[in-house]
Amino acid sequence: MHCANYSGARLASMCWKDHLMPKEGEKPVELWTNHYCGHTAMYYMPEQLEPCTEEYYKEQEEAYKERRRAKAREYYQLQKERKQLQEERKREAAERRRTKPRTSWQWLSEERRKIRPGAEPFPKDYTLHAREPGEYDVVTWYYYNYEDTVAAMDEEYEKLKAAYIEKFGGWDEIDLKHTTYDGHKWY
Repeated sequence: MHCANYSGARLASMCWKDHLMPKEGEKPVELWTNHYCGHTAMYYMPEQLEPCTEEYYKEQEEAYKERRRAKAREYYQLQKERKQLQEERKREAAERRRTKPRTSWQWLSEERRKIRPGAEPFPKDYTLHAREPGEYDVVTWYYYNYEDTVAAMDEEYEKLKAAYIEKFGGWDEIDLKHTTYDGHKWY
């Protein structure tokens, strides 16, 4: 199979742009689009073409425009669907994040939300690695749901953060092995 680059062939779907049309009964031939031989396309050789009529030119131009419009509509529809899918995924992620139970410290540090008065935490037990074979430490942490929280304003946030640091130590990380904090609210 030859390559269209060196044979002077015209792309069958675009020869009308050069005001050419195939002669009666001529069929396009399949050629490589370039010497990398990655794709083929249908081409007319120069001897298969003749000057086109105005009617043929207008007909091909309108068909070309309609193909482009169809592709544009398809592209924009696809973009719209992708955007809707992204928004849906964001909503789902926000809902998962919102409904994930957390300790009082996690709510304040991650979401800037404080535990509302009267909210009851629920316990969750964790088994730590054994110090000796057959011995396990069980630690209980207390968690709150989103419904048990309210937004903390900046001044309130700083005040609660300072109270935590004063009572338990570091804010950015909790030393789980040496802290007395168990997930309850400290304020």
